[in-house]
Amino acid sequence: MLLIAFLFCATGVLRAQQESFRSDDRRIVVESNASPEIQNLFPEPMEATIYRGGRQVSQTLNYNLLFDIFYYEDSRRGFRLLDKPHEIDSIRIGEQAYTYLPDHGFFEVVESEPLLLRKHAIDISPKVLVEGPYGSNVHASSVEVVMNFDGAGSGGVADPTVLVHNPGTERIEVTLDRQLQYHLLKDGVPVNVRTRSLLLRNFANDRGELRRFVRRNNIDFEVDQDMVTLAGFVYSITQ
Repeated sequence: MLLIAFLFCATGVLRAQQESFRSDDRRIVVESNASPEIQNLFPEPMEATIYRGGRQVSQTLNYNLLFDIFYYEDSRRGFRLLDKPHEIDSIRIGEQAYTYLPDHGFFEVVESEPLLLRKHAIDISPKVLVEGPYGSNVHASSVEVVMNFDGAGSGGVADPTVLVHNPGTERIEVTLDRQLQYHLLKDGVPVNVRTRSLLLRNFANDRGELRRFVRRNNIDFEVDQDMVTLAGFVYSITQ
């Protein structure tokens, strides 16, 4: 069973925001059960320009949120991962620019000065279904979500897979929630500031000033311009 909610992405195309599926497999392969609409950033591959080591090449790309990777389709060899992302300076698709930060993956550059980044991500939440007298009731479970890179995949790069381990073969409902996560740099490392509580937790030394600024400026953590304003203030008091 698959349940899907939708949103409009930046391109104005209806996109899946949340969906769920059920399984009692011992090893639940998430990408095999998830729809393309929720896994992919774009409804179809987009013309992109890749900047790498002073050179630029054109490539038709899409981005997979589960694996945090850009990929393309080869007419002879099928889907191929964009390899050596650490060598990529930036990727531009239309008016949108993307950058790669080692150990943290790809981010959309919302604003370069002050620097505001946005991660397109999927939160994976598995729960055990317990049958009650009036139907299925969802309960928290101890099942584990793991990201694996198995085997020799395309271009010599291991093929990624996201697994939910269900050793007891219980009936599991897996919910996939598509998220936009704003990030700022702190000591060169991206930190998540998608909510007020995350902002105050990640910049705890400046909690008082930040709390007053957010309240005084009525910052909406889902509006780009508000987050740009917030980014400028955060950098001004922390650097």
